Amino acid sequence: MKTLRHLFTALLLLCATAATAHDFEVDGIYYNVTDAMNKRVEVTRGTKNYTGDVTIPANVTYKGTTYSVTTIGNKAFRVCTSLTSITIPNSVTTIGEDAFQYCRSLTSVTIGNSVTTIGDYAFYSCESLTSIEIPNSVTTIGRCAFYFCESLTSIEIPNSVTTIGDYAFDYCSRFTSIYISDISAWCNIDFAESSCNPLYYTEAQLYLNGELLTDAVIPNDVTEIKKYAFLNCNSLTSVTIPNSVTTIGEDAFSRCYGLTSIEIPNSVTTIGNGAFYYCESLTSVTIGNSVTTIGSRAFEDCTSLRRIRIPNSVTTIGNYAFESCSRLTSVTIGNSVTTIGDYAFYHCSSLTSIEIPNSVTTIGRCAFQYCKSLTSVTIPNSVTTIGDNAFLHCYGLTSVTIGNSVTTIGNSAFVGCNGLTSIEIPNSVTTIGESAFESCSNLTSVTIGNSVTTIGYNAFSGCSRLASIVIPNSVTTIGDGAFQSCTSLTSVTIGNSVTKIGESAFESCSSLTSITSFIPADRLFATSYWTFNDINPNCTLYVPFGAKETYAATEGWNEFTNIVELPAESFDLTVSAAKYATLYLDYNAIIPGGVEVYTANTVKGDRLMLQQVNGVLPANTAAIVRAEQGTYEFTKSDEEVAAIENNLLCGSVEDVYITPEKGARYYVLAMKDGVVGMYEDALSGGTFKNNAHKAYLVLKTNIGIYDEEVNTQNPGAQLSNSYYFDFSGTTAIDPVVTEVNDNIYYDLSGRRVENPTRGIYIVNGKKRLIK
Repeated sequence: MKTLRHLFTALLLLCATAATAHDFEVDGIYYNVTDAMNKRVEVTRGTKNYTGDVTIPANVTYKGTTYSVTTIGNKAFRVCTSLTSITIPNSVTTIGEDAFQYCRSLTSVTIGNSVTTIGDYAFYSCESLTSIEIPNSVTTIGRCAFYFCESLTSIEIPNSVTTIGDYAFDYCSRFTSIYISDISAWCNIDFAESSCNPLYYTEAQLYLNGELLTDAVIPNDVTEIKKYAFLNCNSLTSVTIPNSVTTIGEDAFSRCYGLTSIEIPNSVTTIGNGAFYYCESLTSVTIGNSVTTIGSRAFEDCTSLRRIRIPNSVTTIGNYAFESCSRLTSVTIGNSVTTIGDYAFYHCSSLTSIEIPNSVTTIGRCAFQYCKSLTSVTIPNSVTTIGDNAFLHCYGLTSVTIGNSVTTIGNSAFVGCNGLTSIEIPNSVTTIGESAFESCSNLTSVTIGNSVTTIGYNAFSGCSRLASIVIPNSVTTIGDGAFQSCTSLTSVTIGNSVTKIGESAFESCSSLTSITSFIPADRLFATSYWTFNDINPNCTLYVPFGAKETYAATEGWNEFTNIVELPAESFDLTVSAAKYATLYLDYNAIIPGGVEVYTANTVKGDRLMLQQVNGVLPANTAAIVRAEQGTYEFTKSDEEVAAIENNLLCGSVEDVYITPEKGARYYVLAMKDGVVGMYEDALSGGTFKNNAHKAYLVLKTNIGIYDEEVNTQNPGAQLSNSYYFDFSGTTAIDPVVTEVNDNIYYDLSGRRVENPTRGIYIVNGKKRLIK
């Protein structure tokens, strides 16, 4: 660093003679007139360098006119390497920029008591300067004013100073002490940047009225502790902040390594960025209930801090606010906080639990990253965003509840949370970010809400114990490597809206036995060879009904050797003019309007007693259907319905050949003499064919017939060759015949009656009572 500085100095020396303009010279000192009317001049650079000891007069006379010397001009003594001492009179108010820059032999400076401003770089790199007295008149010490004054060991900052510029005392490497006489004046100094504080790069001690400052009692007249006020004040162990203070500025107590406790009064509204940064001995902090903002890095690296209560007044916890508070075990967050900033609790490795209030809307990126002792988190319904890396490598996290307002789970949000066994992603979430749950090696169960549209790159990669996954119909994109190396994954269901599956999305899912894709044939897309690379070679690919050929011909999907079509999601049933049909489906089906569906559980005489099914026909339930002639669509239902017990009807979803069992009689739907019923003689005898989705009746020969005379079953009664439909157990009584007229009577079983007597009959489709 020093070598580079010397090279830079050599270049400056080459240019030192460039600024030689002056109005006049008296006794070897050069002047420029700055105010002719008021007869004021500044000291400037002449035609030759100043050397030795120089005393500047308060007044100078030239050609009979006496001028007051009020300013040391910019660069006036710059690079005067033989100048040894300078005396500045009381008449001077300003020491200009670069005024004594690179005066390497300058050992002594006397500044008059009217100077208010010491300009930028004024004594920059005055290496031999051992001490300087700054008068009480000075209010501003400029940027880099004493930069690289390597021999300067101490300095007294007068109460008048209000501003110290950037890097004003940088690299004053021999600094041992700074003297102040008024703590309130020190609090009110505006340090432009952290490194301008003379304590920053040194081991200097701060002295108040000649005593080492260890206990700072800030007076009541202080309203703001300015930024960097006590930065690097290593001796400070105690600070008392009065109720007059409203703002604790940026890095105000940063690197106060000896500070053990702090009580922030109720008057304070803002804790600035880095206010207590790296106060590594700080064990106790009380935050007053008027604070609204905890700034970025406010308590970062306070490694001894064990607990913190953030009051209800606080609305924002800034970025890095408690980063690396490695002993912090307990945090209470007030119910007005809306934002937990980026890295807010990053690497708080002892934090075991945290309650996030309902006021919070945003959890910033890396907010709880590496909180390895955190075991459970409930993200309230108010939160809309979980930031990138928010809980990355929270190894101890076993339980996460995600509120139902979260829309985005950020990239790498839960990477490496090995303690997680299950996660439920609510319906509010639309995006699962890249690597969101990557390497959650104990995750066995994942429920993805039905609003998710994107599953990001590597989202669940390496979740080696995940057993199954259902990707809902809302998802359009499955990113590259999304489920790569999920080695325990046995089944995958892909919703019907997916338009892209990235490369290696399911690569090395070596336990997969089935993939069910609902992507329809007309929207199927090609995938990479690597999408399903290195999975179980015997894995079955289930595809929509009628889509097998399309899948078998499409790149990526054609890698599967076993492609099986799923049953149709709906079935079109055709009802003839007879107004009856049978039905058997292997899924719960919604009964369409205008259709009546019945099952049967007993026979009475030659009547088959029917019970109506309303709403949804349960899966694998054979049924009689009654409707007007036409075609009716039975669509799949997700509603859970109970199975129907003791149904005498049977059926099949495919064409099957049935060989009658011994001790059983079989009947099929037919019409004879205009009457629809279940007829045994409609079969050809022996083995018969039952067409797909059709039903038939099976009666055991020992079932017996219900005897209405004694109101019980008669095991000895013989089964009939045919059975007519009896709807008396239902609310509907309609004809079971297809042809009626005013002269033809039918009983309630649908049998034709030639000579009706007293009773109820069906005539022309209506009930008729004969008395």
